[in-house]
Amino acid sequence: MYRHLFGSQCPTLTTNPQFPPDTISDRSIFSDSTLTTKCPWKGTASYYNINVNGDVIKDAAWYYPEPKDGVKNIKDHVAFCKSEFPLVHG
Repeated sequence: MYRHLFGSQCPTLTTNPQFPPDTISDRSIFSDSTLTTKCPWKGTASYYNINVNGDVIKDAAWYYPEPKDGVKNIKDHVAFCKSEFPLVHG
């Protein structure tokens, strides 16, 4: 799945990193989720469902459209919950 998103620059994930929006090569696999969560440090997160090869992984990625003042640099960066789906390299 990450290869689908990032092309040949597939990252190795050890945590739930946040990727700048311009590093994701194929945003067509995202569909908006209705889920939102609140973080006391970052603000309200919005979620994406991920659609790959006919499979939908609900609420598997999130971003902060309006992060709090101390973390404005993460605006719209996309994070993936690595425990929600296996990494497939190749």
